[in-house]
Amino acid sequence: ADSANAAVIANTAGVTSIAIRDLKIDGNGTNQSGNDQHHAMFIVTATDVSVSGLEITNTDGDGVYLRLGCSRVRITDNYVHDVDRIGFHIPASNNLVVSGNTLVNCGQTAIKSEPDATETADADNIST
Repeated sequence: ADSANAAVIANTAGVTSIAIRDLKIDGNGTNQSGNDQHHAMFIVTATDVSVSGLEITNTDGDGVYLRLGCSRVRITDNYVHDVDRIGFHIPASNNLVVSGNTLVNCGQTAIKSEPDATETADADNIST
């Protein structure tokens, strides 16, 4: 087995009312195997999700990856930096609010929204 870490938050399929707040997540990027799917948070088909007050750094993948129809998600007041891929990857999510975040030094892009996502982004501090 390699020394890489999997996502910190995963296996959320069908879960309702998740609150993740006030944590520092260090992805241990120097010991990753080079797999760009080592996300700090990988949230799948969850409803009523709140992600706030986090510092996410040093991942091989994304900071936060929402997948397969997450809904009613709030991503607020987080500091994401030095991630190899995308700060917030939000394909196919509905009723999403992204606000008050700082995203710095994201390898590909800070926020990636794909088709079928409906979101509001307000007052985020993004630098590359």
